[in-house]
Amino acid sequence: MTSSFRLRKNMYPLYPLDFEEYLRAIGDNVTAPRLKECFSKLNQLGQALHRRIMDDFRQYLLTGGMPQALLEYVNTKDFAAVDRIKRTILTLYRNGIVKFGNGNESRITAIFDGIPSQLARKEKRYRLSSISKSARSRSYENAFVWLSEAMVVN
Repeated sequence: MTSSFRLRKNMYPLYPLDFEEYLRAIGDNVTAPRLKECFSKLNQLGQALHRRIMDDFRQYLLTGGMPQALLEYVNTKDFAAVDRIKRTILTLYRNGIVKFGNGNESRITAIFDGIPSQLARKEKRYRLSSISKSARSRSYENAFVWLSEAMVVN
């Protein structure tokens, strides 16, 4: 008699990297402690160091803090390849919305697609009126909960 078993996939929560984790990933173990020291002592960084850190920060923003995109950047320094990975990840998110949206797909997608423009605003609140003038929070509440529980947004 043979026995069979199914391997279970382990699910691990995966969050975007913060800037300090990004610096470590690109091999910079000096900058983050230096930033913390300057911040705690209220010291200025100096123009050259500030410029370099801002360049690193812009590169961090271009990778989106996404581990797979960052790995591609570290290996290739090719932002076009990084962009392709980010677009693939966004497509996977949209496919997940369609597959698991439980009847709220259009609302979830509307919120998801509006996130970049909402983040570009000075006021850091999501305005439902950007989706529709008649949009009300009670009709979109489940969509926001879905996005949060699916760990698509935080």
